[in-house]
Amino acid sequence: MVEEHLKTCPDCRGEYEKMLAADGIVSSAYDEERERMIAESYKHVKRRNTVKIIIASVLTLVLVCILAALTMFGIKLYKTWPVYPQPVKSVETVEKLRTELEKDGLELLIPDPELLHTKADYSAAISLTDRTRYAKAISYWMNGHSSECGYYWHVSVNESPLSQTQPAGEYKGISIRMKESVDRNTNTESQTGRRHIVAYQFAYNGVRYTVSGSFDDPDMTEEEIVMKQQTLSEDLLNVVKQMIDSVK
Repeated sequence: MVEEHLKTCPDCRGEYEKMLAADGIVSSAYDEERERMIAESYKHVKRRNTVKIIIASVLTLVLVCILAALTMFGIKLYKTWPVYPQPVKSVETVEKLRTELEKDGLELLIPDPELLHTKADYSAAISLTDRTRYAKAISYWMNGHSSECGYYWHVSVNESPLSQTQPAGEYKGISIRMKESVDRNTNTESQTGRRHIVAYQFAYNGVRYTVSGSFDDPDMTEEEIVMKQQTLSEDLLNVVKQMIDSVK
């Protein structure tokens, strides 16, 4: 009935059209407000997410830096942590000594203890650059005792030059110097007698080698002392020659 009336009544139809136009304006205004609120909400969410991303990124970067610092500290600690009480490493045999030196690129001359009538009664050690597991060898020393001949011997690398030495000749073009000395025996078990020392020194390839030996003379006659000193001197000189002969 209403639609039939609107068709036949211009006044009512006009009012109806005005009402439709007003409703469209309100709907349009409502849609615009709704879109504005959605846009504002999106901006707020986006801004909040951006802040969260920035905070997470900063925290991640800080965590990565901390882990990297801890890792570097651990590596440095591992490399610098002392594994030797002193910068010295003991070795059991001449073969082991040679292997350890060659591993660090050192081609040093090494004595044969058997030429000093010593098979097992000796010790050897390598001087190191530091006390860490990555320490490098720089020199070595050996000590031994010949129970057969009754003397002690010592071989070392790059000790200070001996004072008051005298020429002992040349061997294969290498000059050898020697020194003989007599000291008062400071051994508490034997306060009497003297200690006789014989030392040879030579240099090869920029490295100075010292080969020395000693014995005590309590209850020995002068003839016995002379004979033992001669034996010690000959044995030490044989070792010097053996070391020079080992040059590759």
